[in-house]
Amino acid sequence: MTLKLANQPIRAFTLAIGLVILNACGLSAETQALIDEFNRTIPVCEGNLDCDAKWEAARNWVVSTPSYPIRVSNQDRIETYDADSSRAGTEIRVDREPLGDDRYRIVVDIDCFGISGCPPFWETKIDFNRVVGSAGQ
Repeated sequence: MTLKLANQPIRAFTLAIGLVILNACGLSAETQALIDEFNRTIPVCEGNLDCDAKWEAARNWVVSTPSYPIRVSNQDRIETYDADSSRAGTEIRVDREPLGDDRYRIVVDIDCFGISGCPPFWETKIDFNRVVGSAGQ
């Protein structure tokens, strides 16, 4: 059995509204460019000397960035206390992800609870990548 719409203009209108909604939820070209730059510049280290230098740079970056105090700091994760509604601040988590052959990616994630605003999200993550990526070379 085939069901046919009696009124084709309604179908076209519904499709048009759906496309408008999808477009409104999309990313701007500027934001997409920042995401691409972040992904392209994620620091990679290889070997003990390079990885130790980059990991130390990551820890120093977290300490020097206005954020909550560090609550976890080991060879694979640096993490500040969580953001909460009782105080403003930036929560930061850095993970050292194995790539194999003694290579690792060092990936930052941030979350912010800001009464008076938060640092620019993608720009802050890109800054981390530049600082850490330039260490140990």
